[in-house]
Amino acid sequence: MQFALIPYSVAQWGIGYTSPGDWRVNLYANYYSGARRALFTNPEDTITDFSPPWISFDLGLQIPIFERVQLTVFLENLTGNTYEKAHRIYQPGLTFRLGLQSAF
Repeated sequence: MQFALIPYSVAQWGIGYTSPGDWRVNLYANYYSGARRALFTNPEDTITDFSPPWISFDLGLQIPIFERVQLTVFLENLTGNTYEKAHRIYQPGLTFRLGLQSAF
């Protein structure tokens, strides 16, 4: 028996590089096998309906802009595909986050 909302398989893989000038880049691959929907169902769904599996790719960057300040950039879902990230909550496609990081 598979519990509701818990996927059969989840995997994350990543690779990163740091340059001599402290630039950092990380690429991530995420896999989710889908999970059984059981909290509620749409009229056309059955109680054994599963969310579809998906794979996404993300990119993280850290770019030094001052001696102790870095710009951080995170691009989620590089392919821009829409998928069901959690129970009826959908990933809207390519999203991004920008930030500053300080080491004072």
